[in-house]
Order: sequence, then C-alpha cells, then structure tokens
Amino acid sequence: MPKNKTPNKPSIKNKRKNAKPNALFTFLSSFTTTKSDRLLSQCKEIAENSNWKLESLLKKPSEKGEQGIRPLLNKEASAAFKAKKPKLCIRLINAYFSHYSNNLQAELLKAEANYSLNKKDEALAGLKNLSSQKNSKYHNKAAALCKKIIADKATELLKNKSPEDAISFYANELLKLEITPAYNENLREILQKIESPIELSAYTELQQHELNLRFNSQLITIFEKEANKKVS
Repeated sequence: MPKNKTPNKPSIKNKRKNAKPNALFTFLSSFTTTKSDRLLSQCKEIAENSNWKLESLLKKPSEKGEQGIRPLLNKEASAAFKAKKPKLCIRLINAYFSHYSNNLQAELLKAEANYSLNKKDEALAGLKNLSSQKNSKYHNKAAALCKKIIADKATELLKNKSPEDAISFYANELLKLEITPAYNENLREILQKIESPIELSAYTELQQHELNLRFNSQLITIFEKEANKKVS
C-alpha cells in the first residue's frame, strides 16, 4: 500500500509571496490615512493612558483637515486643563503640533498649563510667538501672562538683588518682548520693599493704588537712566 504523503510545507519563498499583499496594503493605507486621522488616533492613545474620556475630539469636524480638527482639539485640551490635568492638556497639544503648526489658542493654553506646573521658562518660551502677534485676539491674554511670569522671576531676584534692580529686570524683559511694562499684582513683594515717603495704607484698594504709583515712579527713573545713557 502506498504510504500517506505528508503535506508539503509552504516554502520561505511562498511565505514572502503571501506576505506581500499585506505589506502593500499597509503601505498604501499610510497614504489614504489623513493627518487628522493620525492625530485622532494618537489622542485616543494619550487619553487611554491618562484615564481620560475623549468628548470634543470624537465629534464630527465641521470641516476637513486642520480647520476641522483644530477647534475640537482646543476644546479637548481646554477641558483637560480645567479638570486640573495640565500634563494631559500639554500632551494633547504636543500631539497636534506634531502634525500641524498653526494654533495660537493652543500655544496660549499650553503656556498656561506649563505655568500651572511651575514651568515658567517653558511657559515664557511658548508665549514669545504670541507676544509678537499684535493683531491676534489672544495677544492681550498672552501679554498678561508674560507680565505675571516675569514678575515672578523678578521677585526671585530679591535674594541677591535690590528691589530697584528687580523692577528694572521686569521692565527690560517685557520691552524685549515688545510689551509695555505695567503694574502687576505679582510685583507686590518687590514694591513693598522699595523705600517711599508715603506709607502703605491699611486698605487693600488704596494699597494697590499706592503700589502702582511706586511702580510708575520706578519706571520713570529707569527710562530717564536709559535716556541719559543715549545722550552721553
């Protein structure tokens, strides 16, 4: 009786042939998948790792491409920030910028999230582009945050510098960003240490007015010194 023949095992060559269609499909699908699709997939993974349920990003975009995905991403990142999840907010925004480049609202939101994490240098670096966008509706908020951050950094200088030097630093750093120096509540500690013939009032509202006057006085002195340097 003839012996049973064992079925022939597929050769390596045949395996490669069978694998080719799958590889080709993967290669072609990478072209048909849009950047918005890839961004959404990345955000889903980030949300899953952060135990966060996506809401805005799962809605159907009103437009295709960047114009459609941008407002949804901003709403999602804003919701994460309001939920006291600044790191998640930053990760979602970073995912956006890995695919697209234009999003001033996200830049401001990321700076706010970094500031809440006490990452002042990162926050300030992210605001530099916004501070130059004079016509942007986010410019005023960006300028206000710049003032707050630089006021904090100026206060840190009190360890080794005089209050006058700290105010000078504050003014000069804002001028570098083309932002007009103005009184900021975070300058209170510095201004309280500046000698003045007028004692601070016990009333909070009057105190703020008096501190504002001290700041303006220091600012005039700084500008006068700069003007004298240019003349001499």
